[in-house]
Amino acid sequence: MKTGLYVHIPFCPAKCFYCSFAVCVGQEAKADAYLDDLVVEGQSYAGARIGTVYVGGGSPSQLTDAQISALFAGLRSIFSFDKNAEISFEINPEHFSRVTAEVLSRCGVNRLSIGAQTWDDRRLRNLGRRHSADITLRAFAAARNAGFKNISLDLLFGFSGQTRRALIDDLKKTLVLSPEHVSLYALTVEPGSRFFRDKVSAASPEKQTLFFGEIIDELTAAGYAHYEVSNFAKPGFAARHNLNYWEGGNYIGLGASAHSHLDGHRFWNEPVFLKYFKRMRAENSALAGEEYLTPEQRLKESLVFGLRKMAGIDMEAVEKSIGCVWDPATRERIEAFSVAGLLSRSGKMLRVTRRGLFLLDEISRRLL
Repeated sequence: MKTGLYVHIPFCPAKCFYCSFAVCVGQEAKADAYLDDLVVEGQSYAGARIGTVYVGGGSPSQLTDAQISALFAGLRSIFSFDKNAEISFEINPEHFSRVTAEVLSRCGVNRLSIGAQTWDDRRLRNLGRRHSADITLRAFAAARNAGFKNISLDLLFGFSGQTRRALIDDLKKTLVLSPEHVSLYALTVEPGSRFFRDKVSAASPEKQTLFFGEIIDELTAAGYAHYEVSNFAKPGFAARHNLNYWEGGNYIGLGASAHSHLDGHRFWNEPVFLKYFKRMRAENSALAGEEYLTPEQRLKESLVFGLRKMAGIDMEAVEKSIGCVWDPATRERIEAFSVAGLLSRSGKMLRVTRRGLFLLDEISRRLL
């Protein structure tokens, strides 16, 4: 698989109440200089062949149309994009129009990820979002009218007080639009978020588990393949960029907080925007840390990431590709999870069962 490219755009008009990501508010005046920094960073990888691109944030769609064009011109001046590269761009509905959709299309973007979150306007306000359900509908229509045939809708579930009826309503309204891809994430309250400071709680783990089962049933019945823990796609529309992560592939990250992985060498940038910005001015680098994974570490990470895919992992093939064999303790844990009905073998493949899916975080911790 060719190298993936992630580009982090940290600018946001406001920070959503649940957000703990590396974003910055009120720094838009530095956007042009930041885009220049991305090009400077990228020069270290000049000529690299890129199979997938994901521009995320933050709010990438807060960039002006001219800045979006400049961003892709800069990237294409450095990297060699594959002819059939999957090029994704994250959209906040309130920052999107038919004109922006056409600009993105001209830049070669062929996949949009729209942050719908929920179709409940009251809940959107409680999350600190700045769009409404109607604005999301208009953004989706603008994307379709501009010719986009690969659109993902991102939703949250498991809010405190969310009912089964409200969840099903969100799913039904999503399915009416027939997006090619749907991502559903359980709401978590992370340190650094306003929800954490205000002691806002998400739904109980038991309720989130129940809701997740409803999500799987509704979307698979509608023809979506459940190909990764949080992701569902129509045939042929699984996100290639994300699959590269789960398959232990190489990827380059540009921008504040971005992570990279190249053949067992993992490294990451300064996460705080102003620190990143100052270091790029002074050093032309914002490297914050790095590590070299041993073959044994790469093998275990391949297992944990591979189990996120519903197709599972071919353990023998991974051994051969990394040049390392599974240690007895890991094999024993796998066997114990299999006996408990949390993992299962089918031919060469090891997969998580539906029951194990709801305990995957704990399974992963014990396998690492």
